[in-house]
Amino acid sequence: MSTHENCKLLVFIELTPGFSSETRSTDIDQMVVCLSGKLSISTDDGDTQDLVPGSVARLRKADCSTYTMSVASDAPAHLMVVQLEG
Repeated sequence: MSTHENCKLLVFIELTPGFSSETRSTDIDQMVVCLSGKLSISTDDGDTQDLVPGSVARLRKADCSTYTMSVASDAPAHLMVVQLEG
């Protein structure tokens, strides 16, 4: 079992089809859980991941300084975002 991590904030987000973000900064470690739809996340190091329902991605502050995200489905993307202390 891994050691526990403290949660600073937990939010649920709905992003509409066609949504595309501007470049965002990663100022805190966070985990993104895709609950429905499909979300594409691209980091400044060139990595791109497509999240589908049940997928979990971890954005570490130390690993990427910026990222973009876009909804890659005809349906809204529902996400749970957990910001971690530390």
